[in-house]
Amino acid sequence: MATILEYFDTDFSKCLSWRMRDNQGAELPPVAARVLQDFDANAQFWAFFVPSGVNVQAYIDAVFQMPESKKCLLGPRGADVEISMGFSDYSEKMSSTTLKLTNRMFVYIDELLDIEERKRITAQGARAGFHVVVRDKEYARKRSDMEKPLAFISHDSRDKDELVRELVFELSKLMCPVWYDEYSLKVG
Repeated sequence: MATILEYFDTDFSKCLSWRMRDNQGAELPPVAARVLQDFDANAQFWAFFVPSGVNVQAYIDAVFQMPESKKCLLGPRGADVEISMGFSDYSEKMSSTTLKLTNRMFVYIDELLDIEERKRITAQGARAGFHVVVRDKEYARKRSDMEKPLAFISHDSRDKDELVRELVFELSKLMCPVWYDEYSLKVG
């Protein structure tokens, strides 16, 4: 079974270690923070990973209260880097300076929370102006269970184009995870 950290790393690559302070000003151990940028949607949003064995509420409070969170900045100095996307020899380019903060926030917590605690964190985020998605160890377990293949497709390569791809597609539409060579095997 995958861990919540592995799902965080898979869902949102490249993170920075971010230092925060609790309500009394004491420094908390670093947390993994990511600003995600979707140039096609002209949007940016947050993802945080809160490790196990810490005061989860202190981290949640700090995340929602920091001015950088509201502005989607990784530090108090602001955005030090501008990212642009597009072909070097083509007129259309997209810049990170035009991205809009969606106030969507994914919080991966390496603890098992009860449903009321997840709801409380979501409500606290809403009061702070964020649309929060909480993912904890229960999320990791449910996702891992769902990703386990229920079907294994063994086939003659001559049948792939005429039969097998369509079968895999239809099973997937029925929410039946399939182990299928084109999807499941990685080169190298």
